[in-house]
Amino acid sequence: MKGIFQAAAIVYFAYGGFDNIATMVEETRNPSRDILLGVLGSMSIVTIIYCLMALSPSMIQNYKEMTQTCLTLLHFRV
Repeated sequence: MKGIFQAAAIVYFAYGGFDNIATMVEETRNPSRDILLGVLGSMSIVTIIYCLMALSPSMIQNYKEMTQTCLTLLHFRV
């Protein structure tokens, strides 16, 4: 049940973000260029941050020394 509610929340906020983009089209001077740059720029920034967060545990401690009970990994547990 928990997974269903989490997925529903993600879909809800994703749709809200899409609605904001659709509303923003009316307020830009060159929507075909501005919206494209905005979406690509934000997705690039989020992807870079995601990759850095995924890489950070292995930069803190050598990956060969990590186990399921490693205290370093417990800080990154969701």
